[in-house]
This record gives sequence, structure tokens and C-alpha cells, in this order.
Amino acid sequence: MFDPPDAWTFILWTLILSTVVLLYRNSKRCYGFPLPPGPIPFPVIGNVLSAQTRTPWVTYAEWSRKYNSELVSFTVFGQMYIVVNSLRAAKEIFETRSAMYSSRPYMTMVDMIGWYFNLGLLPYGDAWRARRRLLHLRLAAGRAPSYFPLQMQKSAEVIRKLYDDPDEVLSHMRVAVTSLTMEIAYGHEVAPKDDPFVALAEEAVAAVSDAALPGAIVNAFPFLSILVAVKAQGTARPSLASSWIIENKDSHPGADAERVAKDASGIIYVGGVDTTVATLMTAVRALALNPTVQANAQAEIDGVVGRSRLPTFDDRPDLPYVGAVIREVMRSHQALPLSVVRTVEKDDAYMGMSIPKGQHLAEATAWITVASVLAVYTVSKAKNTHGDEIPVEVAASDGIVSHPSPFQSSIKPRDAVAETLLKSLRKNPS
Repeated sequence: MFDPPDAWTFILWTLILSTVVLLYRNSKRCYGFPLPPGPIPFPVIGNVLSAQTRTPWVTYAEWSRKYNSELVSFTVFGQMYIVVNSLRAAKEIFETRSAMYSSRPYMTMVDMIGWYFNLGLLPYGDAWRARRRLLHLRLAAGRAPSYFPLQMQKSAEVIRKLYDDPDEVLSHMRVAVTSLTMEIAYGHEVAPKDDPFVALAEEAVAAVSDAALPGAIVNAFPFLSILVAVKAQGTARPSLASSWIIENKDSHPGADAERVAKDASGIIYVGGVDTTVATLMTAVRALALNPTVQANAQAEIDGVVGRSRLPTFDDRPDLPYVGAVIREVMRSHQALPLSVVRTVEKDDAYMGMSIPKGQHLAEATAWITVASVLAVYTVSKAKNTHGDEIPVEVAASDGIVSHPSPFQSSIKPRDAVAETLLKSLRKNPS
């Protein structure tokens, strides 16, 4: 054991050496170019205090404006991060130079909590390609129509539930999207309330939100990997997961086929639930704030579909305005405001700055749900007891997936014709 004076001396020298190493690493340049501008780092900890914000994408945008640069840089405990803040730079770096930027950095905490099955976090290699191949085979655009009946069933459930309980729009949307995704991926029929598998999945998604953010402190300490990992095993009914295992047992003998299939199914859940719910709630908010746009979309649906039924995917090509509404919703509020962190395979430079090495299913679900809501409901701002409209704040949550901040809305049948159709749907759910 160190005596107290010796311990303080050891700590002091450790801080000094760490500072020297950090300054040396940050002073290196490739091709003689400087690093992108950014906030001045503190010794050892770097920019951890300014980078750890609730909405990092807002911070990065502010830095980009402050330093008048498409790229900005910051460090967290010696780890360098380069933020790409423009479409032009993103296309040049991630498309034109994709071979150098295809991989992902190793993140200790992401690995510990079992999230290295996700394509967005998995480093490029054989494991990434195996999971990507399965997803491409089953979720490519040509496969989308096979899921239309289930998507229409779930959107109709939302319509019926909104009639009985319009104040629980978020709950209805989440249950429908979760149920759809669970059935496609695992063959699991979700319970209407308090489903244990849904609770487990949402807990896992919440855990990775902090672990995978750029600059997350937990990933700066590799020694965390010595902690004991806890894993769970489970089974599933016939589904994409089970069919993948059966189809790949010959090409991937042993446990690998099962692991790849389980991972690919998990990717479907992660990529299909939270982002779709965020998009749907953004659509509800947008409709409440833009009654003229809502009326135009309803007029288009009335002219194409009529008033005696809900829209179907067969109507989609003839409803361009509704499609434009969905695209604007997705543009105006990015459910994924940050790209997942990537690593560069070798030193590179862009615009004279050094860069050191280091949806078909979801969109269709959003379209059919929003189109069905528009066909029979009017979405508006909620009113208080005095009859005054309650303001709707255009704000967002933090985390990897950004949801609209909680807001109140009013969802009511459009008119007597819509109410007649709703009552018919409640009597005949199929």
C-alpha cells in the first residue's frame, strides 16, 4: 500500500504523464493539416464537460456555427471525435470515401451490455456481412408487400383504440408498432399491457442510448470489460428468427446460425420500434400544428379512397400529398439526429483539415397509420377548461432516438360519416 504522500505523488505524476500523452496525441497532424476546430480541451478529461449534453446534436451544430466549419473536433479522455456537420461533407466522407469510413470503433460498454449484434454498432467484417445479408434478403423493398396485411391490421387497431381512448395516443402507437415488430421478428403476440418481453426490450434500448452516444465516458475505460457479463437465453415461435435459423443451419453449422439469426431479429426490433413511434408522434404533433395541411391531405384521401373504408397500400401511389406529409415529418424531426460513431481506417484529410484514423418496413408502417388516422380523425390542439388552446412545444428528447417532447392533442372523429365507419370497424375488427 502507498502511504498518503506517496499516493498523492503517484496521482500527480500520472496526471502529468497523461497530460503530456494527450497533448502529444492531439498535436499530431496528417498530411501537415490541422485538426478541425473545436472547443479547447482540459488536460486529461478533454471536452467531457461540454460534450456530455442532453441534446448533443444541438451542441455540435452550435460549435459548427461558432467555428464556421463543416467539421468540428473534440476529445474525451484522449479519444478524438470528429463531427460532420454538413450534407456536402457527409456525402464526400461517407460515400465517396466509404472504404475508409465503413467500420465502427470498439465501445466497451456497448459490448458489455450485449449490443454488438446491431449493424449500426458492429465493426465492419464477417459478422457484419452475415447479419446484413439476412436483413437484406427479408427486408428489401421487394419483400415489403408481404408485411402489408399485418401492418394494415395494426393500423386499424390504432384507429379503434383512438375512438375509445383518444388521450392515450402514444400508448396506442407504441403497442401497435411493438406488436407488429415482435410478430415479424419473433412470432410473439404482444400482450395489450405490461408485456414482459416488451419491457425487457425497452430497457435494453434505454441502456444503449447512453453507451453509444459520441463521447460517452463509459467507453473511455476499457478495464470495465473485466466485469461479469450476464446473458439470457430464450425461444420463439415460427418467425423470421426461426426461419433464418432453419435456412442457415447448413451454411452456418453449430451455434453460429442461431446467433446470427437472433442478432438480425434484434436489429429489426431496434430499428423498427422506437424510430417508427417517434415518427408517428411527430406526425400527430405536425397535424395538430398545421390544420391546413391536414385538411389538404384529408381532401386527397376523400377523393381517392372515398369515405366508406380506410386507405390501403393499393391507394398509396394515388396519394402523393399524404406521402409528402410523411416525408416532411421525417425531415423536420429526425428520429435519429446523430449518425452512429464511425472509425476511420487510416489518416485522411478534408478541406485542409486532418481526420486522424482511429427502411422500407418502418416507412410503410408510418404511412398506413397516418393515412388511416387522416381518413377518420381530425387532430388539433387540446383545450383547457376555459376553452383556450394548450400550446404545443416543438421540442425533442435526448438519446440516440429522439422523440417529440410530451404534448397534448385532441383527436376526434371528423364528422358523422367518419363516426359511422369507426363504429363499423369496432363491430367488425377484421
